[in-house]
Amino acid sequence: MIASETSVRINGHEFTQLLSSTKIRRIVQRMGREISEHYKDVKTLHIVVVLSGAAVFAMDLIRELSVPCRLHFIRASSYSGTMNSNGQPEFDIPEMDMQGEHVLVLEDLIDTGTTIIELTKRLKTWRAASLRIAALLAKPEVMSTDVSLAFCGLTIPPVFVVGYGMDFGEMGRELPHIYQLHIAMNEEKQWE
Repeated sequence: MIASETSVRINGHEFTQLLSSTKIRRIVQRMGREISEHYKDVKTLHIVVVLSGAAVFAMDLIRELSVPCRLHFIRASSYSGTMNSNGQPEFDIPEMDMQGEHVLVLEDLIDTGTTIIELTKRLKTWRAASLRIAALLAKPEVMSTDVSLAFCGLTIPPVFVVGYGMDFGEMGRELPHIYQLHIAMNEEKQWE
């Protein structure tokens, strides 16, 4: 992997900067204020972090919250090292009873929404008083209308992104900026 502030090369693919670390920090701070305001009267907010992508976002976000919270981690995957979701998400979800509790699911990115829709169906067995979703990034152009985001950092076009916890073949999670796949004009037809 070869990286600079404006571009990075991962597994033979060129990515250009979409969001700087400064812009990401501002987005996370805003989301922290919005979530804290929404849950200001809640005794404890249960935050469910979807691993591995949302881990970096979650750690930054919880430092911006002014409400007591407990962290829970689950694993969900639908990419398996590719740039496209396989449409069949896999989960590792612990059995929990959250009856009467307030649960906020944190995702790094909502693409088509297949994974988060299936995940929320499974989390409803926890019997929480409320179950909401927060995502750093969302792609509304390809997202299912069944996805209900309570909190969204930024909407982006349907581009493949890496950095700030998001990966391409497990590479790039450590990057402080978010980069989008760079498609040259003559390559554009191949990706449509």
